Amino acid sequence: SAHCVVCRAAPCPVPSSPGQELCGNNNVTYISSCHLRQATCFLGRSIGVRHAGSCAGTPEEPPDGESEEEEENFV
Repeated sequence: SAHCVVCRAAPCPVPSSPGQELCGNNNVTYISSCHLRQATCFLGRSIGVRHAGSCAGTPEEPPDGESEEEEENFV
């Protein structure tokens, strides 16, 4: 079911405790659920949660040209 949303312009708060990372089904690590929801809103498409924690170490092949040691966090 479609619904209208207004993207929050305010930045998400920095998590006060570690361990709130989420791995999105787009293989991007978000530092909190707020950051994942904000990315969903601004990208205009749904991003589901693959699992709690960082995407690093997931059994998915990295895209060509990227090594497994590199980790990028998009906020």
